[in-house]
Amino acid sequence: MEIVSACDVFDALITPRPYRKGNFDNRSALEEVTALAETGRISWDIVRRLVAFNRGNGPVPTNASSP
Repeated sequence: MEIVSACDVFDALITPRPYRKGNFDNRSALEEVTALAETGRISWDIVRRLVAFNRGNGPVPTNASSP
């Protein structure tokens, strides 16, 4: 369920909203999601997978360690 929450946050950041002046670009949105991982609100594994998906690199290796 955590992956769905992280993707929802990312989508909300990059999608234009009527109450916000502008939307985030991909890099800025990923930085915001990374900040959530830095505070422990989401796992680093989720962030790595979201970044890999956005880069088009495919799945993240299962032995990847946290920063």
